[in-house]
Amino acid sequence: MSVAAVVGSMGGVAHRTDILERGVTAHELGRARHSGELLRVRRAWYAVPGAPSAIVRAVRVGGALTGPSAAHHRGLWTVDDGRLHVSVARNASRLRSDRTRFLDLSSDAESTVCVHWRKSPGADRRIVSTPVEIFLHALECQNDEQAIAIADSALNRGLVTLDELREATRDLPRRYARAAARADPRSESGTETFVRLRLAAHGIHVTPQARCGSGRVDVLVGERLVIECHSRAHHTGIENYARDREREMALIDENYLTMTLSYEQVMFDWDRAESIIRGIVARRDHLWPGARGRAQFRKYSLPRL
Repeated sequence: MSVAAVVGSMGGVAHRTDILERGVTAHELGRARHSGELLRVRRAWYAVPGAPSAIVRAVRVGGALTGPSAAHHRGLWTVDDGRLHVSVARNASRLRSDRTRFLDLSSDAESTVCVHWRKSPGADRRIVSTPVEIFLHALECQNDEQAIAIADSALNRGLVTLDELREATRDLPRRYARAAARADPRSESGTETFVRLRLAAHGIHVTPQARCGSGRVDVLVGERLVIECHSRAHHTGIENYARDREREMALIDENYLTMTLSYEQVMFDWDRAESIIRGIVARRDHLWPGARGRAQFRKYSLPRL
């Protein structure tokens, strides 16, 4: 296996010590660097050409990719704030610009790096933070909704457990524990998370990924108000569009109320959507009519709106 292949199998960026532990000799490493097979990112750190840019930049700074940047790298749902989020040891020094290793980070006025200081000192040769760290660091620089959306995504993909999130926040400020307690592995996208959290904040009972009729829906409000949430990455091909319309007709035929919200409506026009939803709840139209609906209404203890 070539030296580049070894480093590529380690994520495209690796520390000299880890490369040598894989059986590469110091001579082979030096030759790969001088031939252009490997690029020097920072002292003792090497990358293959074409390695993930965000990781290369984070390592060049002197840490690991974390927060929203790491969430995006791992394929988790996140809101991009345009910054590079890097985790460094609490005693880290000589942080470099993410653009060049020849410039101190503090001297780079054009840098968009957000530094997150780990609680532990000492070197850490990871290039991407753990899912738990990603969530905790997201809470440092994003609002609770955005950080919980990352947690939901990681939970849904099985990258972390609720117990792990709760254990990690046990000795942290209460805000962290409250955010971990609100995470839910059933939400499959950040827009679903936002809708769930915002309606729950008004005491409205919601069920993520509820089974209605012959299939599942993104969010069920009460008993019969179905909300489908499209993310920015949602692609409406001909087959998907036809399948969505067929499912919508089937739900209407079963007397469900349906509402489809786009990414833009959830993120930028929520007040209007919330007003409509709360109006439906105030009229109790989200419950099945009759005694069953009244009993469920008492069970949910919904506020009078």
